[in-house]
Amino acid sequence: MSVVELKPAVPVYLLLKDDGTAETVVLGGDRCLCLFIDLNLLQAFYRSLYGGDFVTRDVGTIKFDGPDELRGFLRKNEMGLAGQGVRHFAVNPAPDRPIDRVPLHAFIDAGQPPGPTSPS
Repeated sequence: MSVVELKPAVPVYLLLKDDGTAETVVLGGDRCLCLFIDLNLLQAFYRSLYGGDFVTRDVGTIKFDGPDELRGFLRKNEMGLAGQGVRHFAVNPAPDRPIDRVPLHAFIDAGQPPGPTSPS
């Protein structure tokens, strides 16, 4: 499974439930955070779960200004999320479309600077 490439200038939204915890879905047996880069798909996902009008309701999200900010959040919260059984995220998990799940750790590691190299 490849790591999703998120563009630096594109905001990423984490959908929150009414109690302030992160919305999750189960894909292939893995509990995944619901991340969106397309607000239309976020609305479709929300309507599929809760019905009603997404626009007139106060729906909680956390906005990340690109992948680096998202990585920082995930790095800081990875252990707590793992304790809740969340070790993956899904991007744009709207109904009737293929959805990939991405391991949190792989995404976090993909943003790490390369380690020291040995002199040749």
